[in-house]
Formats: sequence, structure tokens, C-alpha cells
Amino acid sequence: MRPGSTSADEEADSDAERSLDNAPAGEADAGESRDAISVRRHSEPPILRTEAISLSFGGVRALIDVGFDVLTGEILSIIGPNGAGKTSMANVISGLYRPTSGRIFFKGRDRTAFSPQAVAALGIARTFQNLALFRGLTVIENILVGRHLHMRSGLFAGGIHWGTARREELENRRRVEEIIEFLNLTEFRGRAADTLPYGLQKRVELGRSLAAEPGLLILDEPMAGMNRQEKEDMVRVVVDANVDLETTIILIEHDMSVVMDISDRVVVLDHGEKIAEGDAETVRQDETVIGAYLGQEA
Repeated sequence: MRPGSTSADEEADSDAERSLDNAPAGEADAGESRDAISVRRHSEPPILRTEAISLSFGGVRALIDVGFDVLTGEILSIIGPNGAGKTSMANVISGLYRPTSGRIFFKGRDRTAFSPQAVAALGIARTFQNLALFRGLTVIENILVGRHLHMRSGLFAGGIHWGTARREELENRRRVEEIIEFLNLTEFRGRAADTLPYGLQKRVELGRSLAAEPGLLILDEPMAGMNRQEKEDMVRVVVDANVDLETTIILIEHDMSVVMDISDRVVVLDHGEKIAEGDAETVRQDETVIGAYLGQEA
């Protein structure tokens, strides 16, 4: 399983829908080794490229000429002190913010001016720092919301559950049940999501994003506020989503032990600028990073 607009936005939305319908599956061989996957990642064009992204709010410069690639199938972590621009970068990539300057390419095509809806239709999903579940809806209902991009039946057909609409509903529910099982949420599937412990609620939110079957998933501090056991469970889920579901992941996270353990590469921001990029060990030893973020003892 892989899981108020302007005229420019409307044109972009239409373009995104055509791209989604024609997108190749891109499945990896089941027996491919991790070393082989690494070689393939570096031989293929990046799934996402950001070029000289700047973002200003009045006189405040949130991002300054930030650029990096995200390779297909990797976990790329973005780290930095509070106010470094990490969430601003996630908002730019997901279309919530339009950059002041610079360009964003997804699967080789310029997506800089796309609306959030168009970006989602292309195959980019995200979670947020704060929980955004639908209160009162069950776990399965919350995750089913993530399937809306795959629902093609009209309102009339969907309302009376005839023909194609009925088959579509059954297929979407089957996919959601697979995600619930994947996330070990089966025993909670009928519970109101907002009555679950915090760690499980975060897992439900992740499930809703996975239900969209994204090619790229942005996780904005998915482990914030968790206890140690909840964090360990979430780390396993994130790694499994990357490996088993072949989901490319951008991870924004403050816990350096998590970042260093599971990241293929790390981008470091400070005061809106990129100050380092590389594998975890290279970044860990970078003097600029130590001075700006990790601290001298690290």
C-alpha cells in the first residue's frame, strides 16, 4: 500500500489532479537491500527540491535562501533551535505559505505557487505540532477523512451508495482498516479518537496522513509531549512507514537521539538559514551546529 483561490491556484489544482492520475507507482523490489536502496536513492532525481527559499512576514525574515533536496525513500530530518524556521519550511513545502522568493519542485515539476489542496493532491501530506483530530469521531472515521483525495464518486451517487460509489466506499474502508492494523490501533478502532491517550491520538493523526497514500510525508514534531514509551512506539511506526510503506519522510524533531538514530540525512537551520547538511554523524560533529544548537558538551 502506497499510501479562496486565484485563477493561478485553480489552474494549479487542475494540473495537480492530472499529475496524480498519471503518477507512476514507483514500488521498490521487496528483496532490495538497504545498501542497494541507498545507491538507488542517490542515482534517482530527488522527489523534492527546494531552491533559495526565502520567506518574510513584514520585516521578519523567517527563511533566508534555504535550499536542499529530499531523496526518494529517505528520512530527512530538519533540526534547529526554536525559531530557526523549521515549521515555516514545512508550511512552505505543504503550500500553507507561499515563499517570498525561491522555487519548489516536486517530482521534477515546479510547484511553488500551488495551493495546499493542490499540493495534497500531488501526494504531499503532513501532520502538525498540535493535535487536529475531529472530536467525537471514532478512530476509523478520523482516518477515513484522509481518504478524501481518493474519493471520485459524485455527491448523489455517494449519498445513495449505488454502483461505483458503493465499491469506492468499500475500497476506502479496506485501506483504512489496513492502516489501523499497521498502526496497532485495531482495539481502539471504534473509540472516539479524542478519548484516547495522547500518544495514541498522535498515532491516529499519523494514520490519517498515511491514508492519503502520500509520496512525501512531513511530520512536524510528531513526538513532542510524549513519554518515553510513547516516543519509542512512534519511532517504530515512523521507521515502518518509511521502510514497509516506502514513504519518503521529512521529520522535524527536537529529540536529537531520535534524529541521529533514524535519519538518513539531516538539515540544520538557525535563524532562518541553513547552516549544515549531511548524514547524522557529519552533522553531529559540525562545529557550527555544535555552537548553534547542540551545545559544547555534545
